[in-house]
Amino acid sequence: MVRIITIIIIVIIIKIIIINIIVTVLCLFKNHAEEILNVTAIMGSLNSKYDFHHYYQNYSYSTQLGLVKPDEEATFHYTFQLHSQLEPDEYYIAHTVFYESTTTAGKRPFSSTFFNQTVDLYLPISDYDIKEILKALFYLSSVIIISFVAYLGCSPEAAAKNTLLKWFKDIISKQKKL
Repeated sequence: MVRIITIIIIVIIIKIIIINIIVTVLCLFKNHAEEILNVTAIMGSLNSKYDFHHYYQNYSYSTQLGLVKPDEEATFHYTFQLHSQLEPDEYYIAHTVFYESTTTAGKRPFSSTFFNQTVDLYLPISDYDIKEILKALFYLSSVIIISFVAYLGCSPEAAAKNTLLKWFKDIISKQKKL
């Protein structure tokens, strides 16, 4: 007898995951079989996009222990965290749900991979964006210019020669000539 099990994933992941955050995957498990199924665990892995057999990270085998009656459904959650040292790139993520039949003839184990796709990993957004960096550079350059002008205006040699005044007059006269 063939058992048809439909497993759907509802995830916060939209093919983009930020490195070093906690991700929760929800698995909607629908039982179309004629017997009660025992969902025993969920497990996931992060794999190379070039070779699926190259594992970067295996996520914990999370025991679920939930019974799903025929023609009913249940949602199971699975939480994992990407390692902070991962490089931002494209990877495969696979999540599998493990379940078994509960007939008196014996428990038969099954597994179904309910999410097996490539995802892009990104670093968390920095607290400093380009606007903040440019603002800090502007303030720093302003302080340097004001300090330079104050030095030229306050030094005894510059005051005696009116160097600062001559410097400003030269700049203004050059601007008028243009």
